[in-house]
Amino acid sequence: MATRIKDGIFVADGESSQDGEFVEMNKISYVINCAGRQLPNMWAPHGIRYLTFSWEDEPSYRLFDAHDTGRCVVAEQICAFVDEALISGEAVLIHSLRGTGRAVACA
Repeated sequence: MATRIKDGIFVADGESSQDGEFVEMNKISYVINCAGRQLPNMWAPHGIRYLTFSWEDEPSYRLFDAHDTGRCVVAEQICAFVDEALISGEAVLIHSLRGTGRAVACA
């Protein structure tokens, strides 16, 4: 299942991320794959840009960490990737296996 968060930004599960009709219909050309260990970057050979994280689907797994710098590099990467897509007039899909945890945290 996929949900439009706002114009140009979608959150989805793994099944929707692999659905070519959905990707094409929504003009998605940027994808944030939050389940890189579980789901391949299926559309990369077709020119879709990916930002991939191999995060575990565990409640105790830390997605964002400021370390000693006070900066969250992962959040900065995500924001820059989404901004690039939107400035280019393209759509971005943020997905994880179920589309309810890791992907939602990024959105």
